[in-house]
Amino acid sequence: MSHHHVPHSDDPKVQAHIERLERRDKTVEHLFRRCLHLLEQAIAELVDGDEPLTWLFMGDSITHGARYTFGRDSISQMFEKFLKDDLGRTDDIVINTAVSSADTNDTITELEARLTRYQPDVVSIMIGTNDSATHINVGETKYKENLRTIIAAIKAEGAKVILRTPVPTKDGTRPEIGNYADWMGEVADEYEDVILVEQYDSMRDVFTAAPYMIPVLFNSGDYLHPTTEGQLWMLDRFLEETGMSHDGYLANLWYETGATSEISDAEIPAAHVLEALLLHPQDGVEGVHEQGIQFRQSIIHGFTSR
Repeated sequence: MSHHHVPHSDDPKVQAHIERLERRDKTVEHLFRRCLHLLEQAIAELVDGDEPLTWLFMGDSITHGARYTFGRDSISQMFEKFLKDDLGRTDDIVINTAVSSADTNDTITELEARLTRYQPDVVSIMIGTNDSATHINVGETKYKENLRTIIAAIKAEGAKVILRTPVPTKDGTRPEIGNYADWMGEVADEYEDVILVEQYDSMRDVFTAAPYMIPVLFNSGDYLHPTTEGQLWMLDRFLEETGMSHDGYLANLWYETGATSEISDAEIPAAHVLEALLLHPQDGVEGVHEQGIQFRQSIIHGFTSR
């Protein structure tokens, strides 16, 4: 919930009304944060337990994470490293059944192949980008209905549900994707036990505050699919919204971006770059390239030619 300036009026009646609205807003914010805390607690109890867990990622090509990551890790692969390296949950299993071009319609027809056969404990699904495509255009009513069907199927497996909204495009095209992100949020609000990882507005805020991060998060020659750096950003959002944020190896992971001086003439301090990715700012950033095989120690002063 965003903080806002509280207006003031010299008219006692108007001021009294303003104060009532402010008290109401504070109550709503308190209930919102309490609800989020309880949802996070449900995940925390699973993670703190001794039983091995099966985590399942569903979705489309963005979660599939193959072509546009150029062989580097996608969010599910990063999350598996987080579980095993940072949390020491070496017996947990992470499965990615996301399929390129998937939408909610075909996801429902393929639930056995993409969900039920794996008997997951926690399921994350990010879907809606293809639903919004002109040639598909699922629309609000059907999209929401499909999401409810998918949620019901996940719950029937006894699994926790995590919805991840679609992300914006690199160049601001396809604004209709934002509608699907909003509709997913509205469906999530219908449930007391569904976690929503909001990514659309959050990534757009990064683009607005730090335009130089756009080619970093989408430097793949494609306007729709985030690169590995974008996948890393989504992992950070995922960990934060599920209450699993952890100041460990993955929280401080930094990939070589390949950015050059032609992208920006500005000198960009390392802290600003990392803040834009919602990572922890620090003077020295231990970078990892090619899925952790080649390590290097670097001090980032800005985007410089390679």
